[in-house]
Amino acid sequence: MEVYKFDYTYINTVINQLKEACKSYYTYVGNVSNFEIETGMLRAIRSSSYDGIKWEVSAGLIDKSLLDFLKKNYEYLYKLCSGKIIFTDNKGNEIDFTHFCATLDSYRMNGNGVIPKEWSGWQGDLATLTIDVVGRSNNSQDYDVLISHARTILGSPEYSFSKEDINSDVDASNIYNYMKQSQLDFVTAFKNYYYNSMNMSRFNRFITYMGDDAFYIMTQGPSELIYIGLQSYPGLGKTPSIIQQRAVSGTFANFVFEKRDSSIT
Repeated sequence: MEVYKFDYTYINTVINQLKEACKSYYTYVGNVSNFEIETGMLRAIRSSSYDGIKWEVSAGLIDKSLLDFLKKNYEYLYKLCSGKIIFTDNKGNEIDFTHFCATLDSYRMNGNGVIPKEWSGWQGDLATLTIDVVGRSNNSQDYDVLISHARTILGSPEYSFSKEDINSDVDASNIYNYMKQSQLDFVTAFKNYYYNSMNMSRFNRFITYMGDDAFYIMTQGPSELIYIGLQSYPGLGKTPSIIQQRAVSGTFANFVFEKRDSSIT
């Protein structure tokens, strides 16, 4: 899969171009609501990596006709959507834009849905990180050993919860909540978030939006039901024990709070 890397100024250009392309498509099919246009954008971008039944349940069906329309009429945009898009913010942090769009799409579709919206974001990545830690520690039940392994691999590009995934999950959650509070569309909220340097306080915003129980919520992590949905994930044997889950979730919570006043992941 081709990887495309941009800075945050150019990614805004891509977003505006894609919105116009999707607007042309939905005008053609007779549905031009802004929500539908932005949904089409997010799904086109996530189509290369976040498709299949699990994502259909959590985020909805990808419009294959839209992809065909882009392929025929907007070859460059179609090429981008077929790859993986990474962009850097104003402090050089990398954000996996493909992952970001999949997470935000699920949040918008599943705010009051069948499964917790966070499963498509930080809780999903936290669960896969837990499986990785269990495997790396040889299924240890020692809290200190588990925390040591979790600290080592959290943010590592070689494991499931890399720095770019952390940024993608946190920023997607922040922008979703910012959109809800300010009644803004995605394109405006995205531009404000990065151009007005709201990302400089991404972790503080993440904590603030979660509320007074933020540390507790993060240390609890996702419910054990998430591991049913991860049956195909490599390395998953039995559902991780509560000790294993809490050790890894607590490590993530500490990481976020330690970064509260930092703009560097």
